[in-house]
Amino acid sequence: MKKIIILSLLLSMFANQGFSQQTLIYTNPDYLFNQGKELFAQRKYAASYRSFEEFLKSTEEIQAGQIQEAEFYLAANSFELRKDNAEAILKDFFYKHPYTPFYDKTNLMLGMLEYENKDYSDALIYFNNIDPKRLGLRERTDYMFAMGYSCLQTKNYTQALSIFKKLKEMNTRYNLAATYYYAYSEYTVGNYQAALPEFVKIENNPAYSRIVPYYIAQIYYLQKDYTKFYEKADYLLKNNPNNNNNGEIYRILGEIAYEKKNYASAITNFRKYEEMIP
Repeated sequence: MKKIIILSLLLSMFANQGFSQQTLIYTNPDYLFNQGKELFAQRKYAASYRSFEEFLKSTEEIQAGQIQEAEFYLAANSFELRKDNAEAILKDFFYKHPYTPFYDKTNLMLGMLEYENKDYSDALIYFNNIDPKRLGLRERTDYMFAMGYSCLQTKNYTQALSIFKKLKEMNTRYNLAATYYYAYSEYTVGNYQAALPEFVKIENNPAYSRIVPYYIAQIYYLQKDYTKFYEKADYLLKNNPNNNNNGEIYRILGEIAYEKKNYASAITNFRKYEEMIP
């Protein structure tokens, strides 16, 4: 009986010791800090957020540099999780650490939040504070695309053109979209000769096949290449009869007919154009 009691006591002691060691490991600030960074790298943002939250609650003495880095990762996790208070957390981080080494990354996240909310002018305020050389490749390409698109939306076509020209020549997930927006930017500023071959590259891509051929048709018309315009117009009207962009084709057909004094044809096409106006 005594042996059984002694054995039970020993087992209990070892169990308590193991539990104490485990508790010590999981509440150790350095462990929480490193765990949070590893989880962030693995894109496990919710778990990373909890690790840094617990780290910052620690009653043990923590270095100031670690505190700043932990607060940055807490803000970054809030951004990745798109928490309702992510913007407030990021701005609070900036307020507490105006000279932070995470300056560019924090501006990027704030800019991306404005971009996603379609506040393009505000997004550009943050994007213009960024030195892209201090961003990782994925971050840099996200930044370039969002900044280029924001420039388009604020009618800064020249800057958008420059950004999308660089981006389309990079091997990234934005190649196709960057080619389209580069061509569109060239088209918008009247550089039709430059826009045309870029549009031609992507006109049969399913993502752009309902819009790009119409830009190509317009360019043929603006270049007065009526033979190619008629070919493209005929193809589009036959193969895309329900496309709303056909209204623009009818308008151009009407203008050409009017210029040639073919008034009956001009009236017919202008009426079709009017019928398609929303």
